[in-house]
Amino acid sequence: MSLKCRLKVKAVDNLTVGRYFAALGAEWLGFCFDESSPNFVSPQTVSEIIPWLAGPQMVAEFGAQQADAIHQICNELSIKRIETSLAIGEGLAAASYEQIFQRMKLEDFKKLHDTASAIRASKHATTIFILDLEESLNHKSDLDEQSCELLASLCKEQQVLISIKPSIELADYLLENVAPLGLEISAGKEQATGLRAFEDVDPLMEWLELD
Repeated sequence: MSLKCRLKVKAVDNLTVGRYFAALGAEWLGFCFDESSPNFVSPQTVSEIIPWLAGPQMVAEFGAQQADAIHQICNELSIKRIETSLAIGEGLAAASYEQIFQRMKLEDFKKLHDTASAIRASKHATTIFILDLEESLNHKSDLDEQSCELLASLCKEQQVLISIKPSIELADYLLENVAPLGLEISAGKEQATGLRAFEDVDPLMEWLELD
């Protein structure tokens, strides 16, 4: 299935979630191996999920973990795409990963200029940036004209995914006015252990679907 934009889904933690987004055309599925995160999923669990998924590329999400831990898990699971929130040092940049995602969280749009400068300074070591606006962007009115122009300029220069809440309003506005490489959303909210409801993401996924 084709979507209006490229889509990464973060914090996948069970097969039901993986199959849901794979069937709907997500390009990347992320699995969180950061033990300090509430979204942590064990390598053993992921090893049981991946063989049943076809289509998306798998991304190992590590937060602030160091290179040794990243290499160990990726070697065990044969994952060639990683995500980190740290500046990318030689240990990662020199490794044979097909894509390196660097997450940058923006909590206040007053700091957008500094974040944009940091992204431009890191471009030599990163394939794709994830600009995390999930907490700072609730409505399109939160993004003033100047910030929108800066984001649009940045997305012309660099490959940037923008992480947002699963909102049609936000997705439509960003795709029309900022034109990022794509979007990132979280997997559906947990309904019970190992189970998730998709009511919060269904409308956006239907809207993203191309006729």
